[in-house]
Amino acid sequence: MRIDEDVETITTRPVVLIDSQATLADAARLLTNESIGVAIVRNYHPPALVSERDLVVALAEGARPELEHVDSVMSLEVACAGPHDSIGTVARMMLDNEIRHVPIVQDGAVVRVVSEREVLRALLANEPA
Repeated sequence: MRIDEDVETITTRPVVLIDSQATLADAARLLTNESIGVAIVRNYHPPALVSERDLVVALAEGARPELEHVDSVMSLEVACAGPHDSIGTVARMMLDNEIRHVPIVQDGAVVRVVSEREVLRALLANEPA
């Protein structure tokens, strides 16, 4: 795998969606059950997401997970990439924005989410074991 290859080549999982009115507890269960770090919030254009970090910050600030909703903690300013952006471009975006997930948007819709782990795996694919 080369750093200049399309980022769409390293994303494998389907996008996981969540409703903005789901509780924070529901969001935490979804992320846990799917073994993911971020879910895309339905019906937001540009995309919105809720991440593990959003949930941790909310809890640290006293949020009540069974009562408060995703729309109170979700991230609205989301760095996105296109499917043909390079792996290197997305890696730089993650570093520059201090984020671990980047939605891949095509024709206005999130088609994949690339994780820091996928980028790292791709960059190390050609390294000797």
